[in-house]
Amino acid sequence: MIDLQVIKLSDFIHDVGEDEARSRLSSFSCGGLNDEVEHYLCDGAFRHSRKKTSITYLVMAAGDAKTCLAYYTLAVKPFSVKSSRLTARQKKEMKDLARICISREDKSYGIASYLIGQLAKNYAVDGGKLISGRDLVGFIIEQIRGIRDQVGGKVVFLEYEKDRPKLKEFYKSCAFEEFKMPSDAEDGERLGQLFCFLNE
Repeated sequence: MIDLQVIKLSDFIHDVGEDEARSRLSSFSCGGLNDEVEHYLCDGAFRHSRKKTSITYLVMAAGDAKTCLAYYTLAVKPFSVKSSRLTARQKKEMKDLARICISREDKSYGIASYLIGQLAKNYAVDGGKLISGRDLVGFIIEQIRGIRDQVGGKVVFLEYEKDRPKLKEFYKSCAFEEFKMPSDAEDGERLGQLFCFLNE
């Protein structure tokens, strides 16, 4: 893997100005896989960065702050899961982590967690071959571990498009897990959820 540098979008905007930042990121392409993710980078990411509701990071080749190879967005978000959705092993780990609340009414666990809200490679640069998806996910998880060591937390979750089974299998190969059963909100929706525990 090539040497990488990560720049917060807010720092990038500060360094080059918002118009220039938008211009440089306007060519970002998911290779036709997800127009919504492309749109988010040039719109939602700027709004959420200003409000600090989530933080978007740009992945660049070291020494090259002009070409964005990938990007991802992180946020801290409450994660609530019903006991019935979990396997016995998952239930045990969730119970150990549920420091915010354990609701006896609906038998659910409430846990502070990390959300990978967006994640994409830029296929407009060498067909996206300069960084692998697996390396990118590993890189993100290591960054979250660093945050975890400062403030705590042990669960990471993300959403995936149900009509892309290969994407789901890719995330599972990166140590993300399925729930035993989907949530009520997921039924009939286009997005599913996966999660992983940040083990030592």
